[in-house]
Amino acid sequence: MHQLHAIEQLVTRFKQDPAVEAIFLKGSFGRGEEDVYSDIDLYCLVSEERMAKFLTRRLTHLSVYRPIIWKDDLFIVAPQLIVVYDDLLHVDLFTVTRESLNHSDTIRVLYDPKRQLDAYVETSSLALGTQEAADEAIYDVLVPATHHEAARLYRELLQAELPHLQQMLIDQPDTLQLLESKQVC
Repeated sequence: MHQLHAIEQLVTRFKQDPAVEAIFLKGSFGRGEEDVYSDIDLYCLVSEERMAKFLTRRLTHLSVYRPIIWKDDLFIVAPQLIVVYDDLLHVDLFTVTRESLNHSDTIRVLYDPKRQLDAYVETSSLALGTQEAADEAIYDVLVPATHHEAARLYRELLQAELPHLQQMLIDQPDTLQLLESKQVC
């Protein structure tokens, strides 16, 4: 899966940032339920004191994997940078502190030299409650169809954006050379 290659490159890059204290996955990769359609929910644990400067470096770090064709920066529970790469991989990068870390989801720790997440890993569980089990059953039925629909919508979006993307590639010839050497959807 190309997601594993992306995770490897991103973790290697984020580990080099002095603000990053730990890196972990949530979502399907955190639970070990990933498939070829899964996005990546990547989390970086940083101290409150280093948060502001780290936020300015996130996009540069995320660019190490492949060219980014779309991004959105938002704040729901924590700062979140969403990117879509030219191979249509979708990554959600969440930046959390120990105070803002949600303790209800299962995680997969990728980097934690100070073992700050040990207690968190011990309290997370793969057991589903009654409502979660019902939601999971619905998910198993609906998701295969919605992944195909999402792929179709991505293709339509890219087709609609083609003139803009072509102009962007003309304005940024280095990206154009990269795309000419690779097959893009």
